[in-house]
Amino acid sequence: MTHEQAIEYIHSTLKFGSVLGLDNIRELMGRLGNPQKKLRFIHVAGTNGKGSTCAFVTGILMNAGFSVGMFISPYVNEFNERIQINRENISDEDLANCTAKVKVAIDEMMAEGGEDVQHPTEFEIVTAIGFLYFLEQNVDYVVLEVGMGGRLDATNVIDVPHVCAITSISFDHMEYLGDTIEKIAAEKCGIIKHGGIAVCYPMQNPSAARVIEQECLEKDAIFIFPEEPEIRDMDIYGTIFDYGRYKNLKISLLGEHQVHNAVTAIAVVEALIEHWDAEITTDDIYDGLEQTIFPGRFEVINDEPLTIIDGAHNTESISAFVKSVEEYLADYSRVVVMGMLKDKEYNDCIKLVAELADVFIATMVDNPRSLPAEEVAKIAGKYCNNVVVCGDKWEALELAEDYALDIDGGIAVCGSLYLIGGLGE
Repeated sequence: MTHEQAIEYIHSTLKFGSVLGLDNIRELMGRLGNPQKKLRFIHVAGTNGKGSTCAFVTGILMNAGFSVGMFISPYVNEFNERIQINRENISDEDLANCTAKVKVAIDEMMAEGGEDVQHPTEFEIVTAIGFLYFLEQNVDYVVLEVGMGGRLDATNVIDVPHVCAITSISFDHMEYLGDTIEKIAAEKCGIIKHGGIAVCYPMQNPSAARVIEQECLEKDAIFIFPEEPEIRDMDIYGTIFDYGRYKNLKISLLGEHQVHNAVTAIAVVEALIEHWDAEITTDDIYDGLEQTIFPGRFEVINDEPLTIIDGAHNTESISAFVKSVEEYLADYSRVVVMGMLKDKEYNDCIKLVAELADVFIATMVDNPRSLPAEEVAKIAGKYCNNVVVCGDKWEALELAEDYALDIDGGIAVCGSLYLIGGLGE
């Protein structure tokens, strides 16, 4: 199997949709020899901040000399980003080889299972590929991002992780996870295992935090709720903050919410040190945080004109995006490029962004679920007096640059990770 054939095979399974449940993935992993049972995991669930938290934890562990697998979704620039070791994407050859092995197991599974067996979904297949690859490469830790929810997510096929983390919880995927914060939190808490360790995002929604703490009590799991950090300085080059005994920590990921994600990562690492005797130093924490980069999270991709891309796509992440734009683009006119998926809370998200825009350019997302640019513009027009439709994102960005140069503006692109894919290359 070639890399191209592997990608084609993986994407061909999108037709099987998103199916929550563990029966299929357990069957598939069993046929592959259960590689997940031979790996050490840090498992991360939540609505927002999962990927950034995974990146921070990975950075710290790498600085401590560990070989670290990282499993994330979706990707920004290329599919191979979803499976990494020490920030290096899985090679085309390794992806092809692992996909071929998983396909053989699936073919056997479908041939022997009868009518009751469902074909594994795209996410289940990628999860299996990741586990297989990480075991073959003999990594020390796998930092594992949940796809959706937690309790019934394919990644939850693992046994008790070394540590799990629950990042910021808000409303998203409500058709699958429930229509209240408490119901959504309960689904996320499904990754907490009996006797495990759970770290909670320091600025967690109070209702969600209570659910997480109660889940830990019922499962005799250790509950860790970090104290709030103190931000000392913020600019377009990074943020300096204090957290407990750690003074003048620095991160390059922008936005106040990234400080809270970094604190979550520190608490995860401290749990590894305290409960698993992991050899990680204070310097590893400082250096690991400062060296962490993560594409598409309020990322500056151009200085002239100042251009920022962000994958914010739901109300909470868009609110954080808006706050960051107000802070970092305070001295600029604001040119916004936005596209969204039609299965998101797009009315509220578009309203928040349009209200801060001097120029709003409505575009399309590279995804079949994209909201039409004309619909984005229609909503934005209620809150912004200068709205333009440009369906192609590349043309939209060029148009934004023209506007920005004319009005001494800065550009902000948001609405979906699928939208910003490729823009930072």
